[in-house]
Amino acid sequence: MSAIQAELRAEKSDFNIELLGINQTGQGPYNDLMYSLGNIPWLQDAFPELVWSRWGVTYRDVWILDPENRMVSVYNLTANDLGLATKRNALKQLFRDAARAVDVDNDKLPDLWEQHYFGNIDATPLGDGDGDGVDNYTEFAFGTNPAFAPSRPWLIPRITAGRQLVVTFRRFSGAVDFAVDLSADLTQWAPSGSSSASWPSRNLFDGSGNVETTFSLSGALPSQGTGFLRMRAVR
Repeated sequence: MSAIQAELRAEKSDFNIELLGINQTGQGPYNDLMYSLGNIPWLQDAFPELVWSRWGVTYRDVWILDPENRMVSVYNLTANDLGLATKRNALKQLFRDAARAVDVDNDKLPDLWEQHYFGNIDATPLGDGDGDGVDNYTEFAFGTNPAFAPSRPWLIPRITAGRQLVVTFRRFSGAVDFAVDLSADLTQWAPSGSSSASWPSRNLFDGSGNVETTFSLSGALPSQGTGFLRMRAVR
């Protein structure tokens, strides 16, 4: 399953796939085996949660949820051997269909995102309904709430011992490009050369489709002088 997740990410499509494994109660001795097979987050079911019983899970079920965490299909890996290319491709297509960002009005804002925050799909990329000075597309790209002014994009910078600038921020994990520019005077800006396609990310598993991403500027910072950095979401 972790291999399928890697293949879907490599496609650089406009969706994010998050996998989470839940082990049946009484099967704890097999947890170490699962840890050794991949990097899928793994939880142990236990009393009183009893997730397997409450959900009616069958051994080796894959439950597929949409971006609103609603179940859309179940694919059992005993009945469908992933060693067969046809079964493997069928599962990947189920993931794609469940997670793909539908954009009926072609405004670069996913319809589910607009429905979640505005109750309709009438929002525009340059609109700013909460009046916080950040347009809707930027709020979408940086994973913030466009209807709540205190929720604004954030960057957490730090400088390593080797004087390298490292920045962490929250972002939508799908097909959004980010540009990082540098300036010495806030007037003349130049691209940093850092590509958002290669920045490492950590899934938040909160149903939002957002990740926490970190990027580093190449080379060490000078010991003196002033510099400025800006990050832009590119539509």
